Order: sequence, then C-alpha cells, then structure tokens
Amino acid sequence: MNGPISYDCAVNKEIADLKGYIAETAGDADILIAPNIHAGNFMGKMLTCTCGAKMAGIIVGAKCPIVLTSRGSSTEEKLLSIMISAAASN
Repeated sequence: MNGPISYDCAVNKEIADLKGYIAETAGDADILIAPNIHAGNFMGKMLTCTCGAKMAGIIVGAKCPIVLTSRGSSTEEKLLSIMISAAASN
C-alpha cells in the first residue's frame, strides 16, 4: 500500500514517472480514499460521470459498517457498497 499519493500519480503511470514518484501502485490504483465526505462525494461523482467508473461507498472507523450511497446510486453501486463494507468489517 502506498500513500498519500496525488490523484494524477495514482491513476497515470506516465505522470508518476515524470514527477519521479516511485511506487508499485503508481498509475494503477485500485482504491482511492478521500479525506472527508465532501472530497469523497466530489471524487466519486467525477469518476462515475466522466470516466464510467464503478462506485462503492463506505465510512471507515465506526463501531459497525456504514454503507454510504447516493440517492442516484444504481442497484449495482448499492450492492458493491454492501459487499465492500462487509469485507472491511472482518
């Protein structure tokens, strides 16, 4: 696991190389974590609306899993959120 890492280095290997960011995950991040709900909401909507990304939302650090979806979330996004929340709770 690497981080924190800037968004551009996380998703684009050429940019990471240009900036001299050396990490196994540079340009090939599978999961992006936001520092707060506002940044996470912006990042999630940007990725799903402009990049066709799949979204799953959870809140980490509570006593029990918290699934976080949008009113506009698809059935698939809701299922993915439940699945990742269950996996994170173990």
